[in-house]
Amino acid sequence: MNTDDKVNFINTIYSAARSTMLSNNMTNDERKQLNFGLDDVLFFCLFNNQPCSSNDFVWHFDRYYGNCFIFNSGYNETTGEKSAIRKSLISGGYYGFQFQLYVGYNDQLSLLNSIHGKGGFAKVENSSFLLDDTTDGISLSPSKISIF
Repeated sequence: MNTDDKVNFINTIYSAARSTMLSNNMTNDERKQLNFGLDDVLFFCLFNNQPCSSNDFVWHFDRYYGNCFIFNSGYNETTGEKSAIRKSLISGGYYGFQFQLYVGYNDQLSLLNSIHGKGGFAKVENSSFLLDDTTDGISLSPSKISIF
């Protein structure tokens, strides 16, 4: 197979997988199983110099990025109840949001597991109005420290 044929083959598989993932036939529970859970990838989390955990995030499916996790949403996904919005009253890195997570994939797997390369995407936004999820964020590269 020449390079163009390989690219067309990969794009065909990716397009079929994306169509399946976005179809109404796939449940949210099935979508959640498409990648690691937050407990598996979140190594460290602090907000306002206080520990946080995967329980402080809410799962969200984005049509562009797939499985996403929202911190400080005002909702406790475990209990199904509203929760208080956390606030940071002091400026500076120690009182902001700090986290460390795994954003790669198993290198024993093929390139098909990551069409757009390894990494993740993070953004900070004001949840009081709707924003476009595809802009204004920071790409997270594996083995790098991203500060924003």
